[in-house]
Amino acid sequence: MRPSILPGHVALVLLAASLLFGQGCCRPAWGSSREALEEAPQGSKEAYVTLLYGDDFVLGVRVLGQSIKETETNRCQRLEAMRRPVGASNANGDRVVLVTGDISQTSLKTLASDGWRVKKVETVSNPAKGPHPGGFPKRFWAVYTKLSIFNMVEYERVIYLDADTVVTKNSDVLFSCPGFCATMRHSERLNSGVMVVSPSATMYSDMMSKIESYPSYTGGDQGFLNAYFPDYMNSRVFDPNDTSKDAAAQMMRLPTAFNADIGLYVMNSNRWMIPKENIYIIHFTLATFKPWNWWTPWIIKETKVWQAFRENLPKDSLGYSHGVTATQHFAQFWMVLIPIVMGALLVRRYLWRAGIGSAFHAHPMPGSPRSGGPLVLARSMAPRHFTGLSIVVGYLTILVPLAITFSFVPKHVYPMWGWILAYEWTLFLHFCLFGLYLGWCYRWGKASSSPSSQVHKVSGLANRPWRATLKGAAAGTVALVLCPWLADILLVQSFVVKLMMTIFVGNVATILLTHVYASLPVRWLACGKCEGYTKSEQVI
Repeated sequence: MRPSILPGHVALVLLAASLLFGQGCCRPAWGSSREALEEAPQGSKEAYVTLLYGDDFVLGVRVLGQSIKETETNRCQRLEAMRRPVGASNANGDRVVLVTGDISQTSLKTLASDGWRVKKVETVSNPAKGPHPGGFPKRFWAVYTKLSIFNMVEYERVIYLDADTVVTKNSDVLFSCPGFCATMRHSERLNSGVMVVSPSATMYSDMMSKIESYPSYTGGDQGFLNAYFPDYMNSRVFDPNDTSKDAAAQMMRLPTAFNADIGLYVMNSNRWMIPKENIYIIHFTLATFKPWNWWTPWIIKETKVWQAFRENLPKDSLGYSHGVTATQHFAQFWMVLIPIVMGALLVRRYLWRAGIGSAFHAHPMPGSPRSGGPLVLARSMAPRHFTGLSIVVGYLTILVPLAITFSFVPKHVYPMWGWILAYEWTLFLHFCLFGLYLGWCYRWGKASSSPSSQVHKVSGLANRPWRATLKGAAAGTVALVLCPWLADILLVQSFVVKLMMTIFVGNVATILLTHVYASLPVRWLACGKCEGYTKSEQVI
């Protein structure tokens, strides 16, 4: 959901930005819109292929294509034949994206302008029951369509790459891996994120006939392929330095360098288990931490490799650069500006005119460490369970804004803007909601004041606790900012140490916030009671 204060018409105006086509390598010549989406002609007997069945993965496909282009794994311009090692293949493979499901025309045009051959295929439905529990995850609804690579008989060899992979080194040598090739991962399981296949209509037909009967431990294509190739774990390891000795093999295992698991990188304290310069392909396997999500770099430092390729993306079909959409442009300007402007207006309207300047005077406020008695007395006058209720309300006023913020901040924005937006909107909404609660406590105290109250025994309690409120807000803000970033400030590299430090700082922040949520409502309640008592005395 989006907060009602956001001007939706501005977003619509930005979404209608100029329809300029980006300049990309191998860009097709557009005619009409219909011609723009016609399948590009095949240009090679070898292809790099990926699968797209949702707009969420468009940016991943674009960056994958850019990484292939920059590492010269697949040249867009047809080059003359080059001298290559014995058994190696031509470097002029096509880049093909298999498209199924509901993909916008804008995305299809952008992919074509990037140099992808857009090939629409029928969805291969997931035979399992889903989504969880017991069935397949929601994101796996069309993942079996990946098996269509085995039916791409127009090609002799196909290298399949998931959209969450990125090529860091020329990988043409994979075309020389004979038969079916993939990487072993997690004990005796193959990972289907990077595969090399020789398309066969017979094999594809056989797979389709067994889809319903073969189990899948993942609920997706990977589990099915492990069942379909039960002897795969006994195959030999492919040697990229000697591609001729295993030419007759039916299956081979790819070295880790061709499918470097980012999950293992994180668990190894952000370090690779093999020399980084030997890695050909990085696979961002963690579902919640895909490289295009703005929060991912906090836990995965190697996302900078992916972001570097994103920086070099050509303009899309609407004229935007670096993979930034109209929605992201809106977020990076208006959504950053709105809480700043509204916060300033609210401070001027409700705080400054209400006497916030007196908060900076040197006299101690009721309930401060130098006058602890009044706070104790004020708590004794509060209704039963009032402190506990205030703590619950306090945490709700920060957890609800946090959830709202994560729901409307575009997850594909650059990490810096994502964090800025998350902090701005979470703190802005938190201060607004908790401020409303403090105002309610003050009005309730004022309305419920009576001569029988003990408030008249506390001198100076009528002074509104602005100073304590500002201190609590500042301390809470600092704690929330330091919680995820202290380890980075101290240059901690170990994931385990970083996690422990984050938990420790989080506990400290929780203690601090609990104190703030417990004490401030009591102070404002007591202040209201005191003002109500004073006015009643004046009337008498």
